[in-house]
Amino acid sequence: MEFAEFVKCCVLHEQTEVVRILIENEKTIDIQECIYNSEAYIVKFPDGEVSIGSTVFCRNVDNLGYNNRENHEYYEKAEYYSRTICSWWLVPYWLGKKLIDINEPVFRHYGCSWWGICNLQYVGWFNSKALQAVYKELQHT
Repeated sequence: MEFAEFVKCCVLHEQTEVVRILIENEKTIDIQECIYNSEAYIVKFPDGEVSIGSTVFCRNVDNLGYNNRENHEYYEKAEYYSRTICSWWLVPYWLGKKLIDINEPVFRHYGCSWWGICNLQYVGWFNSKALQAVYKELQHT
């Protein structure tokens, strides 16, 4: 499958207004628990710095354990920042999971997954490094 075909299969519809209404009007649950990687941390390692989404960051810290002090100092000094979501795109559930794993913001509610686009540098989501990374991963499996 070519990348263009892959993109057509992945991203369904721009639904920023739908997600805005869901977030503003949801009263039955803590809506922040449905948004993955909406915040991020910059972790400075000796060989460079990495931006890690909050969901993945917390998972990494939990996996370090108390006996592994090697990377703790880098995570303890991480700098927090809140991501600005420019638009929300409805994506298949499996893609939402992949996007969470590679630090992308995803809103999951009512059985749907929406991908939060933070970077206006790209003309459209089809140029996204995130989708290219998922495509490459799927090519190797």
